[in-house]
Amino acid sequence: MAQEGERLELLIATGRLVWKAPAIGEVDHPILLQRVELAFDPSGPSISIVDADQEPELYLPVLAIGSGGMGPLDSTALRDELSARQYHPLESAATPEYLRRIALLLHARGEYHESWSPRNPIDEPHLVNDPMLLLRVRGAGFAAAISRVLNDIVGGGEIPVGLARLVGIDRLNVDPLAGLPDYSPWGEPPDILLSKPANEEQVQIAQALARYRAVLVQGPPGTGKSHTIANLIGHLVSEGKRVLVTSHTTKALSVLRDKVEPLLQPLCLALLDNDAESRKQLEQAVRAILSRLTQSSAPALAERERQLSRERERLLAAVAQCTDDLRTVREAEYRALAVGGDAVAPAEGARWLVEMGPGHGWIEGRVDPGHRCPFRMRIYGGCTRATA
Repeated sequence: MAQEGERLELLIATGRLVWKAPAIGEVDHPILLQRVELAFDPSGPSISIVDADQEPELYLPVLAIGSGGMGPLDSTALRDELSARQYHPLESAATPEYLRRIALLLHARGEYHESWSPRNPIDEPHLVNDPMLLLRVRGAGFAAAISRVLNDIVGGGEIPVGLARLVGIDRLNVDPLAGLPDYSPWGEPPDILLSKPANEEQVQIAQALARYRAVLVQGPPGTGKSHTIANLIGHLVSEGKRVLVTSHTTKALSVLRDKVEPLLQPLCLALLDNDAESRKQLEQAVRAILSRLTQSSAPALAERERQLSRERERLLAAVAQCTDDLRTVREAEYRALAVGGDAVAPAEGARWLVEMGPGHGWIEGRVDPGHRCPFRMRIYGGCTRATA
C-alpha cells in the first residue's frame, strides 16, 4: 500500500450480492464498502485496520445491472440514506435492515441472509452478511461521476467550452484574446489579482479563463505550468471562489501546494491517498485560520482589504501613467516637427543638422520653450539665409 497507494485502495465490504443476472450473467460482489487504512505500530509490533476519513459507499454498478436491476430513483434514495445514516459494513444493528431493503428493491424474491456460504449464483438476488477485506484499483468512482455529468447535461446544464472542444465541437472561430481591454505591460488588468510574479502569458490565461470558463495550457517540464496554476489559485480565491485541483499523481499535488502563496497555503487541503497526511494538513489549516482570527477581527480584515485595494489601484494608475509618458517620449521620436508651418520628420531634421551644422555653428544651440525664435531660416537653392 505504501508503494502503490496511488493505484490501489483497501476496503472493508459486506452485503455480498450473489445473483445470476438476466443481462450480464453471474454476479458475486459486495455492495456496501468502507475505505480503510493500515496503521503500523512498531512498539507492538502490530498492524491495525482503521476507517479512512471517507463516507461508506454503495457499489452502484452491480445494483443497476440488466432489466431486473434497480432504477436510478431507488439508487439515489439509497445513496442519500447511506450518506445520512452512515451504515458501516461491520455494524450489526441498522446495516442488516438496510441490506434487506436493497435485496427487495433488486427483485421481488430477493433475500438477505445473516450467514450463508453460497457456492454458485442463483436466479434470484441474495445478499449475504459476509464481511471481507477488499483490495481494488482506484478509479471505480469514474462511472458514477460520468453518470452525474450526463444527468446534469440532460437537465439543461451548461457544457464548458473546453469539454465541448474535447469531443470535437469547436464553438470558437475567433481569437480567444480578441477584444480584451489593453493594460500596461509593466502592470496587470484591475480585475486580475495574481498572488505571485507573473508574465503577460499568465495574465492572458487568467483573462481567457474568465471569458470562456476553460483554458488548456501545454508545455514541457520546467516551463512554469505549476507556477501558473498556483497564480490562478490565488486569483480565483481573491474572487471568493473555491478551487479543486486534481492530478494523476500525489507528487504533482504536493509540488503545487508548495508553490502556492504561503499566506494561502493554510487554506489548501489535500485529499490524497494517505489520509493521515490530509488530517495533518487540515489541523494545520484550522490552527492557522484560528490564529489569524484571534489576531484580528472581521471588520479589521475588511478594512485592511479596502486599504490594500486602494493602494493597488493607486499603483496601477501610476504604472499606467508611466506607460503613457514612455509612449509619448517614444512617439515623439517619430512625430513630425512643425517649423515655420512646414512639417519635418525628426530623422530628416537630424540629418539636415548633421550636414549643415559645421557651416552654421554661429547659431545659438538653445531656445527656451515658449519663446519666440529671434530669426527664421530660409533655404534658397543650396544657400541658407538667416533673417532677423
